[in-house]
Amino acid sequence: MPKSGSTSIEASSPKLGRRRLLAAVLGSGLMAPAVKAQPSMASPNPKPATGGGKFYPTGQVREWPGNTIICPVEPDTALHDVLRRVQEEAMAEPVMRKFTLLPTSSLHMTLFEGVDLDHRVAPYWPTSVPVDAPLNVVNQWCRDRLASFHTGGGRFHMRPDPALSAHEIRDFTLPLRPADAQEERHMRDMRDRLASLLEIRAPNHAAYRFHITLGYLIERLTADEAQQINQLYKSWFARIEATVPEFVIGPPAFCTFKDMFAFAPVLALSD
Repeated sequence: MPKSGSTSIEASSPKLGRRRLLAAVLGSGLMAPAVKAQPSMASPNPKPATGGGKFYPTGQVREWPGNTIICPVEPDTALHDVLRRVQEEAMAEPVMRKFTLLPTSSLHMTLFEGVDLDHRVAPYWPTSVPVDAPLNVVNQWCRDRLASFHTGGGRFHMRPDPALSAHEIRDFTLPLRPADAQEERHMRDMRDRLASLLEIRAPNHAAYRFHITLGYLIERLTADEAQQINQLYKSWFARIEATVPEFVIGPPAFCTFKDMFAFAPVLALSD
């Protein structure tokens, strides 16, 4: 995955505090972030938040290996640039201390969620693979299946969709929607074919929301903090939508990962 440097962050603010300087280094891919940030329309979190088990309560990344099919956010694009600038602003907001931001090098849109070791059970695990199989075995099984898969067109036209409600979004997440009905059908059909091929069909498969995650919530939000987050999200997402009202992302790649800070491409899916 390409890595974005910290030069632009440092140049814009020579008096960076310790947290922002660390975040700048993290975004370059040299270290793993210890900065924090979260959702899209937020509400007070009723339970301890650790990014779905992907982070420790301190905000440090936790080993959480698995595989997935994603479309990386390519550097040197308007989308990458505006997401980076929004993350930089988030670092300066005290309320965002309750989130961990992802390095810009790991930003992506998920096309299809694969396996992880916390869910060794159907329908999250391929039915043809023993649930006690090592991860490298299931990774190879998925790769072999995907070698003959054709996307039928792997460059997707997407639009930001900040109108989604608080109840549908969690973490510091930019919701997306396909640009038109034809693209929606194409992407849903591709997800159906992937589910059949990989024998994985999560309960939310049909209603899956496309998105780009910028960070994970790792502490509870108070009601006041949730209101602050909502206002920040409205401002940031409106700016993203104004900057890139429509963009193209892809092609998708089958990747493996050890944690949420890096996704290693294993196989580019062919058209």
